[in-house]
Amino acid sequence: MVIEDLGDLQTVDKWIESTEELSSTKITSTAVSLGLFLADFHLCSTDGRTNSFKEQFKNEDAMDVVFSAAVEPVLGILQSYDISDAHDLYAYVASDFNDARQDSHDHILCMGDLWTGSILVGENKIGVIDWEFATMGTPSQDVGQLGSSHAPPKLTLAAHLYNHTLIEGSEKYELFAKSVVVAYGRRLLTGEASWLAGEARREYFGGMWTIFGRELINMVTWGKRCACEEGKCRHSTAAVETGAAYIREAKEGCLDLDLDLFLKPQDQGVL
Repeated sequence: MVIEDLGDLQTVDKWIESTEELSSTKITSTAVSLGLFLADFHLCSTDGRTNSFKEQFKNEDAMDVVFSAAVEPVLGILQSYDISDAHDLYAYVASDFNDARQDSHDHILCMGDLWTGSILVGENKIGVIDWEFATMGTPSQDVGQLGSSHAPPKLTLAAHLYNHTLIEGSEKYELFAKSVVVAYGRRLLTGEASWLAGEARREYFGGMWTIFGRELINMVTWGKRCACEEGKCRHSTAAVETGAAYIREAKEGCLDLDLDLFLKPQDQGVL
């Protein structure tokens, strides 16, 4: 599909911010469409065609780019924000990335670069663009990059929006994020996703929290993401500390899975 075929669309963050009188129903229906698409996309590579997909979507160069851009910088950022266990956390992030890259038995088809800038929304239309990092990867890759579904600290949004929500708060963002998560989780449970079954789900959520943690940490270097004038403001510090906390919980196995929206989507009143 040529990108022009999508028409005049906005990135999802601009759509939420700039659309006047955006109803809760419209936000929810759009988010549900995205959640269902992502679930179906991930489930499509679990029907016996895994080996074929692994060959077709082999993308080692892209993985090298991801490591250089999203993994290697983590140590320096943690150190610059005086995170005491910076070396241990970085070692865990790097090991998690390399282990997932080498052990592909549970890999599924991933978009590889899922963030607010790759999600376009318009009137009765939603599109996902920028597929150059598409590859066979861990089930936690796309959702870990998009956001965390874990209830405390109630952060279910992409790292790119962290400062916006931290400073201003946004019921619209929260509704959109929760609706995506619930629709995605419900479809995965209906489709009997193997990575949500038994002990596999612990590895899944650990990977998701690790990826989301490194996204939050890296976020402070992605241009001017905060309205504050100073470089290391309290919001950037909070982002790094929160990211470190996610990685730390994954590293130490302190995963309270009962709190995660994926595991109890039927209890959420956003659909």
